Amino acid sequence: MRKIIQLCSLMLLIFIPVHRSFAQESTKSPEPPHYFRVDYVVVEVGEDGKPTNSRTYTDFLGTDDKGRWAQTRSGTRVPLAGGGEKNEVNYIDMGVDIDAGMAIEVGRQLAFSLTVDITSLATPVGLSTPGTPVIRQCKWRSMVLVPLGKSTMVFSSDNLENKGKTEVLVTATPLQ
Repeated sequence: MRKIIQLCSLMLLIFIPVHRSFAQESTKSPEPPHYFRVDYVVVEVGEDGKPTNSRTYTDFLGTDDKGRWAQTRSGTRVPLAGGGEKNEVNYIDMGVDIDAGMAIEVGRQLAFSLTVDITSLATPVGLSTPGTPVIRQCKWRSMVLVPLGKSTMVFSSDNLENKGKTEVLVTATPLQ
C-alpha cells in the first residue's frame, strides 16, 4: 500500500509541472500582425529586350489571419458592337486586376498568394474579322516569396504576336 501511495505521489509531482507549462503556453499571446506596402510593376518589354511601357500599382497586406485580400482594379470598359436586331452594345473590361492575400512573413521575406490578370487590345495579325478587336490576356496565379525591400520578378510571359514579353515585378516593404 505504501508503494502505491509513493508511486501516485511521484506521478502527481511529475505531471503538475507539465500541466502548468501547457497552461502557460496557451496563455502566451500570439505574435502581432505585421503590415507591408506592396508595389507591383507591370513591364512590357519590346522585341529588342528594352522596356517599352511600365505601370505601377500599390496595395497594403497584413499577416493577420482574418483572410483579408487586397484587390486592385484599373482599366477601361471597351464597347463592342453586339449586332442583332436591337444593335446591342456589349462591354469588355480591359486593364489590370491584382488580388493578393494569405500573407505570411518568413524571416526577411513575405510569402503570399498573388493573382494578376492583364487584358489589353493586341495588334491584329490578320486573325480577326474587320472591326472586331483582338484581345491579349495574361493571367497568373501562384504563391510567391518576395525578399523584403527588393524588387523581384514573379511572373513573365512571352507575347504571342511578337518577340516581346510582359513581366510583373513585386517589392514588399515593411511598415513601421
